[in-house]
Amino acid sequence: MGTSVGALQNCKELLGCAIDNLNTSFHKLGGFDMTNFNKAVDDLRTWLSATLTYQGTCLDGFLNTTTAMPPPRCATALNSS
Repeated sequence: MGTSVGALQNCKELLGCAIDNLNTSFHKLGGFDMTNFNKAVDDLRTWLSATLTYQGTCLDGFLNTTTAMPPPRCATALNSS
């Protein structure tokens, strides 16, 4: 069994990855060449999909903790997106 603190730390790391992916997406779309449009769209889909996966992984991290659920404020924030 893990701890809620460990699960929250994991969520923090995953949030950092999600922010990096979103920033990469915005930068990529801001200056992409129309000749590479399909590649840019494929990359964007991949990064956005990964970001959604991070959210689920974060919530799943609480399943094997001693509290079994994220604190109510965290759960509300994670599920509101």
